[in-house]
Amino acid sequence: QIFLNTEKRGGIVKKTEENKLRKEIKEKLKQFFKLNNLEAEIKTKEELYGKNTKYAPDITLYFKEKNHDTLSTFKFPIKIWDKTKEQATHNTEGIILTDMPLNLKNPRIIDMAPTILSYFNVKKGNFDGKSLL
Repeated sequence: QIFLNTEKRGGIVKKTEENKLRKEIKEKLKQFFKLNNLEAEIKTKEELYGKNTKYAPDITLYFKEKNHDTLSTFKFPIKIWDKTKEQATHNTEGIILTDMPLNLKNPRIIDMAPTILSYFNVKKGNFDGKSLL
C-alpha cells in the first residue's frame, strides 16, 4: 500500500497535485513490473473503494504469484474502509524484497520514500531519511 504524503496528512503534496502524482506513480509501477516480467495489479483508492476513501491507501498493489492471486483471494462483502481505522499500530520492523544493491548500513523506515523516489528519478520533497540506492 502507498499513502501519498498529502497536505491533509501533514505532508507536502498539494490537493491539486494528488491525482496527477497518483497516476504517475501507478504508470511507473506498471512499467517497472512489465520490464521485470512481474505480474501485479495496481489499483487507486477510487478504483477499490469508490467514494469512501478518507482513510484508504492512495495506491494498492496486488502481486500475482504462481497459482495465487491476492485480489481474487481477498474479496470482502463490504468496503473495508467504511469506518475509521487505527493507523500506525504496527511494529516498525519490516522487510524489503529487491534485487537492487542497497546501502543497508543502519536503514530506517524513513528511508523508504527517498529510496522509492530516487529509483523513479523523482527529485521532489524534503525528507529526514536518505535513499538506500
